[in-house]
Amino acid sequence: MAIQIQLRRDSAADWTANDPTLASGEAGVETDTGKFKIGDGATAWTALDYSEVAIDHDNLLNFAANEHYLQSAITALGTIATGTWQATDVGIGYGGTGQSTAQLAINALTAVSGGTNEYVLTKDTATGNAIWKAAAGGGTGFGRPLVFTPQMSEPPATNFATLDTRNYHPVLDFDATTNESTIFRGVLPTGYAGGGLTVYIHYAMTSAVALTVDWDVSFERIGDQQLDIDGDSFAAVNSVDNTTVPGTSGLVDVVSVAFTDGADMDNIAAGESFRIKVTRDAASDDATGDAEILFVVVKET
Repeated sequence: MAIQIQLRRDSAADWTANDPTLASGEAGVETDTGKFKIGDGATAWTALDYSEVAIDHDNLLNFAANEHYLQSAITALGTIATGTWQATDVGIGYGGTGQSTAQLAINALTAVSGGTNEYVLTKDTATGNAIWKAAAGGGTGFGRPLVFTPQMSEPPATNFATLDTRNYHPVLDFDATTNESTIFRGVLPTGYAGGGLTVYIHYAMTSAVALTVDWDVSFERIGDQQLDIDGDSFAAVNSVDNTTVPGTSGLVDVVSVAFTDGADMDNIAAGESFRIKVTRDAASDDATGDAEILFVVVKET
């Protein structure tokens, strides 16, 4: 003869309303929820915790897609402590990257494309969003400024500034009555972004403490099969005029001359070699004595 065992049972509402105290080890089942409790002989139903059982993965096979026990969709967030995520790639809008590899994820999150080659990621001041922009002049793209010292001077055939020292500082002396020049050569950095160039002249006066000094600057493109070096081909000069000299002859002053991209700087392109010519326009200025250049610095504007 078969023996039937039945557990004490009722609806969840009735259990709560009646609030009995189960005997120690006695089970009580909610017929409408499937939950159960096991009594301890002292705690009333409403104060007694539900009991739990361990469930292995085989017991989950009958759940519908996207469901787990008593929950229609998985909404609680958790952490995958071990193993490999093998589900569909999680889209950016859901906190993922939408990609399957680290590099593709980086590209997706930073919107890298062919149109952003050689650009830098920066914060847009108008929107506050991260965007790609061409490198600013003198910054990441151009790199360090080009610095020319007196020892790097390549004197022209005539009327050239002479190499000298002042308190052991190498200087180039420019006459007060004759227009004298110096020439330097360099290579425009490959990161130049077309912003034009600014030339900074660091100078002092040998004796003058009043009146003005004038400087002229011009560029010559050498490039790749652009210049026959048997002759000179400097573009038109840009000038900084009527600069009042420092009130102490040994003080170093810095003046600047700007050039726009293109013909103004003889169409020098990124990565191309060039020459720069600096001249004191002694015929136009009125400061007495030599002017002494310590440095010529070139930066992207």
